[in-house]
Amino acid sequence: MPSSELKLSYFGVSGRGEAARLALAIGDVEFENDTFGFGEWAARKPNTPYGSVPVFYVDGMVHAQSNAILRYCGRVAGLYPGCVKHALKVDELMDTTSDVITISGRGSGEGEEKLRAERKKFVDVEIPRYCGGIEKRLEQFGDGPYAVTENLTVADLAIYAMYLMLTSGYLDHVPKDVLDKYTRLTKVCNTVKEHPKVVEWYKKQAEAQN
Repeated sequence: MPSSELKLSYFGVSGRGEAARLALAIGDVEFENDTFGFGEWAARKPNTPYGSVPVFYVDGMVHAQSNAILRYCGRVAGLYPGCVKHALKVDELMDTTSDVITISGRGSGEGEEKLRAERKKFVDVEIPRYCGGIEKRLEQFGDGPYAVTENLTVADLAIYAMYLMLTSGYLDHVPKDVLDKYTRLTKVCNTVKEHPKVVEWYKKQAEAQN
């Protein structure tokens, strides 16, 4: 566990910041969970390295790129594998979930007709391509409750964060049952959802909002 002062800044949604939040929570790593609304983004954007979030502060120094942040959080939380072969698989899954989140944003801010068309393509073409691909890779990597090894890794958390975004109703024109047929992927997500530290984290977040 690091002695560094840590702060994660991201919108108050799951998206690209959720896996890092969960990694730190599971590892009992103390950090400041700095969430903000979309209305604050314009003021915050100039202070980010690349005009994007999440950003992650380590002893006051800002860092960017969601997967770089997640790997750091995974390492300090003991959720990133030391084995290079396992790490390769973890990174592959992390990058694939990141691709899905990127593609899901196509059409946003371009009018309802464009958004509907892009989301239809997303559901009909991109989800089968990427989430179907994840499903096959999970089957190839093993049949246990986790994605890569016999233990929880940040790959599981990345998949779960993607799952939350796609099935929560947050994305217009994306049905909540869009991932139901991917049983191996869903199994991984259920394992993460039931993790005691994950349950505890969401309970604390709910209490903080009341």
